Amino acid sequence: MSRWSEWLTHQMQVKGIDQITLANAAGYNKSVVSNWVNGRTKVPSLEALRRTAEALQVPMGEALVAAEYITADEIGATTLPADLASVDTGELIREIGARLGYDLAISGKASPARLRAVAQWGDKSIPPPSRDDVGVAADSDE
Repeated sequence: MSRWSEWLTHQMQVKGIDQITLANAAGYNKSVVSNWVNGRTKVPSLEALRRTAEALQVPMGEALVAAEYITADEIGATTLPADLASVDTGELIREIGARLGYDLAISGKASPARLRAVAQWGDKSIPPPSRDDVGVAADSDE
C-alpha cells in the first residue's frame, strides 16, 4: 500500500465516509478512489489532489505530503496528527499564532471572536488584533 492510499483510507475512516461518498463530494467516479485505495493508481494529479483535500476538508499541504509531492520539511510542518480533534485547543492556537507570527495565547485559550479576527488579519503586515479589536473583556475567555 502506498503512503497516499494509507492516508486516504485513514481520512475516510476518520470522517466516517466511504469511497462513493468521497468520489461524489470531489466530483469524480468511484473507480478513481478505488484505484487509489487499492494502489492501482499511486499518485493523484494535482487537480484530483486539490478536489480530494477540499472534499475531505483537510489542508492541501497535508494532502501534498501524503501523495509525496513534497515533504513535511518542505512545508515547514512537524508530524501531523491523524486526528486534529485529539490535539489540545491551546496547542492548536499556539501553532496558528506561530504560523501567523502572532501570540494568540489568552490564558491558554482564545475566544471564537479572537480567532475570527485573527483570520481577518492573516496578513502579517497588518498589526495583530487586540482584545479591544474583537470586543473581548480583559478577564473573559469568551
